[in-house]
Amino acid sequence: MKPLYLLVPHHLYVIFIFLHTISNPKILFPNLIAYILMMGTVLGVNGINGSHELGHKTREPFNFFMAFSLTTSI
Repeated sequence: MKPLYLLVPHHLYVIFIFLHTISNPKILFPNLIAYILMMGTVLGVNGINGSHELGHKTREPFNFFMAFSLTTSI
């Protein structure tokens, strides 16, 4: 298994943790803004770079699916 494939479940896990964290009603507004900005940056960088690398071999359906799942989650 390529280590790059591990980026997809990790990406989805980070999204889950982010949504769980910001759903806390006790979170302060400045912290909420910081979480949102941080997640936009992290998911944007990881999603774009990972999907770019996985998208090089578009004839392989699994790679194409993994690249597509990274780009649609950002």
